[in-house]
Amino acid sequence: MTRICPKGHRYPAERRRDRPNSFKECGECRSQYMHEYYKRKREADPEYMARRQRHRFRTNAEWRAAVFEHYGKACACCGESEDAFLTIDHVNGGGSQQRKKIGTMYRWLVRNDFPPGFQTLCWNCNAAKHLRGCCPHRRLREVSRASRR
Repeated sequence: MTRICPKGHRYPAERRRDRPNSFKECGECRSQYMHEYYKRKREADPEYMARRQRHRFRTNAEWRAAVFEHYGKACACCGESEDAFLTIDHVNGGGSQQRKKIGTMYRWLVRNDFPPGFQTLCWNCNAAKHLRGCCPHRRLREVSRASRR
């Protein structure tokens, strides 16, 4: 079933859970409205965008801190603990598909009470796991264990 917005555009009738009133307009009209809204806000208050950006940064930093407090403040593979190098990894893969659906990962993790299946990795270990299937640190540990036997 489709609906027709006030400007005559057709759009799907199902509502988005995060916006209960989303059925009143199509995506194109909503996007145009939001563009005009923020343009008016910027013109009326030149400092508005700077305040908005500071708030968004502060909120993201708080979510990130809460996530690393829960999942660990060091890389699960190599032990790196420098905050700037740490990231969240999906233990079983599939992170890019999930990020496309949910947006900000840190906010989603906090709002969903830190579900299992995630771990803290540094950027290097996360990239190596993605590109090679296994981090070099893990491979080195396995080789050293095998040589001890």
